[in-house]
Amino acid sequence: MRPFARRPLFINFDSFTDGDPDFKKEITELMIDNLQEMQQVLIMAFKQNDAIIFHRVCHKIKATLEMLEDKELLEIVEQLKANLTNADQVNLLDRICVDIIASLQEHK
Repeated sequence: MRPFARRPLFINFDSFTDGDPDFKKEITELMIDNLQEMQQVLIMAFKQNDAIIFHRVCHKIKATLEMLEDKELLEIVEQLKANLTNADQVNLLDRICVDIIASLQEHK
């Protein structure tokens, strides 16, 4: 398993928090929770061949996905929503989430 990679974040926290460090921490923790939930559901949905539960979690965390403004993340999520049978794509999304979470934890 490869180590966590620093991934650039494209989110402008100040536009969402007005520079409030407590609110930034709260949003960051929520984003981390959302990405971890998506990871868990992704693996379960892939194993059970149940794209519906993956769609539901993506809808639930839509605001987080949009706020992150990470093109690669958004593209792979859309690809998996269309076809949840590619193990390489599932692994790629999982790695992207791990890297984004590591970067978010540095910004708390």
